[in-house]
Amino acid sequence: MRACKHEEIEKIFRDRDVPSETLYYLALCYYSALRVSEALNYNGSEIITGKGGHERYVYFSEKAEKYGAIKKQKLTRYALCNRLYRVSKRILGYRISPHDLRRSRATTLYKKTQDILSVQALLGHKDTVTTFQYIVYSDNDVEKTYRICFKR
Repeated sequence: MRACKHEEIEKIFRDRDVPSETLYYLALCYYSALRVSEALNYNGSEIITGKGGHERYVYFSEKAEKYGAIKKQKLTRYALCNRLYRVSKRILGYRISPHDLRRSRATTLYKKTQDILSVQALLGHKDTVTTFQYIVYSDNDVEKTYRICFKR
């Protein structure tokens, strides 16, 4: 499991060679935490029907809005993943997938808020157990928690 740091995502957005269309889908997957299929079918609505037929609210980010006006061709899941793999490998030195972006957003939000219910609602999960599986912890996170709890 991989979760990218927010700074890494921003590095991709700052790269002038990344096509605007790719940045639009990247913003939907990261900032709005959409699944790749949801991003590809997104029509600008505030409510989407996600996996399992469950409706949820979409928080449309300013980043996505910035690139949303661009004429988008209909991409396949494979084409979008391929674009993101190539861009991330070139800029970050490793490949990331649209799902890595969703997981990264969940991790970032949870670490900032410690509010699993809000993260669950954003991701459209029925169960918090599923949401907790998205949160990626590093050894530094565990040590930081330990130090806070057991200060001398």
